[in-house]
Amino acid sequence: MSSKFQIVASLENDALHLQMRGEFDGSAACDLIRKLEEGRSTASQVLVDTTNLQRIHPFGKNVFDHRIGRLSRTTPGLLFIGKNRHYFQS
Repeated sequence: MSSKFQIVASLENDALHLQMRGEFDGSAACDLIRKLEEGRSTASQVLVDTTNLQRIHPFGKNVFDHRIGRLSRTTPGLLFIGKNRHYFQS
């Protein structure tokens, strides 16, 4: 995990909340995908908060876009929220 990126996870009422903080680079994209893969079996909804991302690196966005395709189709209730959500919505 990048020292400039952190994901804080919490489970509330069958909803997994992932709060991203820091800089979203290639390593951060892999960390997020891994958390999404782990969380889809434990929660009926996954909320990813993008509010505290300070920077989104183009390479990180490309890595995320490349790896999210299959996962987004198999993760019901995946929702990106916060001021940077538009970077993660297709």
